[in-house]
Amino acid sequence: MTPFFKTMGALASRAWLEQQGLDTRSQAAWYVEVQVHSDLPNARFELNLYPEEWGFVFRLKAQLSWIRVTDLAFVHGADDLKLLGRTPRLDALAELMTWLEAEHALRFDRAHAIVRTNLDEGRTTAAVRAWLTSA
Repeated sequence: MTPFFKTMGALASRAWLEQQGLDTRSQAAWYVEVQVHSDLPNARFELNLYPEEWGFVFRLKAQLSWIRVTDLAFVHGADDLKLLGRTPRLDALAELMTWLEAEHALRFDRAHAIVRTNLDEGRTTAAVRAWLTSA
């Protein structure tokens, strides 16, 4: 039986997957982990989705902001770039990425995002890249 989590982060993760047409019924402990590199060699955005939460990491040079969302958004280890207060809803995350691009004069390569998942890899990768490039 698949566990059902009811935190804000869990509900957002499940809703996001459903909006992308992705099915998790075959995996109780599913995951979708995304890396989006930029045109700067030392800048990367990561999105992590799990049954119980979602979160993001932004790395820029030696700085790191790692935000997780369960019941609330919170800092996991560091928030050097002060992104906790800018944490959007999951469905609006692309807006944060656009702001980061403008703020730090970089461009994310959304079309070539690297996706790691235990769901249908081809479908998931296509869905993630389509979502990232539609914003």
